[in-house]
Amino acid sequence: MHGEGTCNSARSVPERSAVWNRPSRDRWGAMCCVRSNWARSVELALPIMKHLSALFALALGACSPMGQSTVPAELRGRWDVQQIAGAPLGAGDHAYLDIDPATRVMRGWTGCRGISAPLTSFAGSLTVGAVAQSSGSCPNPGAATDEGRLLGVLPHVQRYILHGRRLELLQAANGSEALIVLRRSDEAPQ
Repeated sequence: MHGEGTCNSARSVPERSAVWNRPSRDRWGAMCCVRSNWARSVELALPIMKHLSALFALALGACSPMGQSTVPAELRGRWDVQQIAGAPLGAGDHAYLDIDPATRVMRGWTGCRGISAPLTSFAGSLTVGAVAQSSGSCPNPGAATDEGRLLGVLPHVQRYILHGRRLELLQAANGSEALIVLRRSDEAPQ
């Protein structure tokens, strides 16, 4: 028989890869290559799967915290930074965060520069997005240290606890130490 054992006969079906072919006999008994039922099914299903995965991603995006984020109104206002990762600010240094639930944005002062970042909140969580900084320099080494610590812990904030005028920003695990401890300022945000 011509082409027996190979898939190079004139009757072979063009294929992308030898994996998709299997030797078979046609209705006249000649050896030829045909696509297996499994290979045909996979090839037909791939475009459908691509579309379904795109729809699934869109549906998840609609249910994500970004889609339904509402920062609690009780967090509105200026909060003075009291501690960062368990340590107080340097002597004479001052840092604060202004939280605006309407715009879901946090603005503030690190002791050296102004900062701003988007906030996301969903079901008791609070996360801080990418932090943007204004240009400037630090007035002293203590302020530079405080700024570095503040910018270092902000991306790890995942939840909050509010106790009257005290706000604690924490990691996800229950019982974890507060990353940032803030106190509601008597000063109005600008």
